Amino acid sequence: MLHHSEAADSAVNTPPAHPLSRFVGVGGVATVVQLGLLAGLTLVIDEAWANLMAWSVSTLIANAAHRRLTFGIHDRAGARRDIVVATAFSIVALVVSTAMLNHLEISDAVGAVLVLVAVNTVVGGVRYVALHWWFVTRVSHKIADQLGAGPFAAAA
Repeated sequence: MLHHSEAADSAVNTPPAHPLSRFVGVGGVATVVQLGLLAGLTLVIDEAWANLMAWSVSTLIANAAHRRLTFGIHDRAGARRDIVVATAFSIVALVVSTAMLNHLEISDAVGAVLVLVAVNTVVGGVRYVALHWWFVTRVSHKIADQLGAGPFAAAA
């Protein structure tokens, strides 16, 4: 039988059923952070710089949260490399979504929002697949190395 504190700890440490739902949740929080930063920063600096700063901060927060919360990697080993790779995926996603949005000519605000949501959903889905591939591959290689079956095990 679980005591109250054990049940509470269990509930807090139980992630949602699928990494995709965690990815969407983290992305939603990061978007709110980005919009809040953008709104505040545009009051004191140029809009383009405010956008770049808001995107950069929210992307770093999101990538660190995806590593830990979405994909469950809690150790510090490889953290810098993981953040660099995740940020590179984010930059590619930003370039692709910007190019797609610049290519489309939308005359009304509602249409622009719908297109932005659609483009970001597709680009976000591709980014999820890329990050999932990166983190799952990295973790499986780490486990194989620890078991002596990895690509570098014979060199040891």
